[in-house]
Amino acid sequence: MVTKRQILYKLKVCQLKEIAEEHKIEVKGRKIDIVDSLEKDLKKDDVLAIMSKYTAPAPDFNIFMHTFVPKHELLNPEEEQRLLEKYNCTKQQLPLIKYTDPAAKLLNARPGNILKITRDSPTAGKAVYYRVVTR
Repeated sequence: MVTKRQILYKLKVCQLKEIAEEHKIEVKGRKIDIVDSLEKDLKKDDVLAIMSKYTAPAPDFNIFMHTFVPKHELLNPEEEQRLLEKYNCTKQQLPLIKYTDPAAKLLNARPGNILKITRDSPTAGKAVYYRVVTR
């Protein structure tokens, strides 16, 4: 299990200062002071967002332009709720997709979001799949 401190220590000082400004955290001093301040004030979701933004490089090209990559959409909370009610299930019962997946990165999907994947099917015409973004 990776801790917040380990994630923050991997970042450069300029990135840490940028994160502190973004989250309105006042810090002065060295890298250790900045990490200590951020570690206390940041929530788990914030650290996951930071980790995906700074430590996982984005693809060099738009993968959605490739013919074999199906259409991916990020559902909003209202659509997520309707989906879960329609299928009478919870997010834990849906299949998973990692936040490091290139499609999830391009859509800025965070853990807990649901992606709708629409594939062309020779038998069904269009086949729709849902995936929950996870770490």
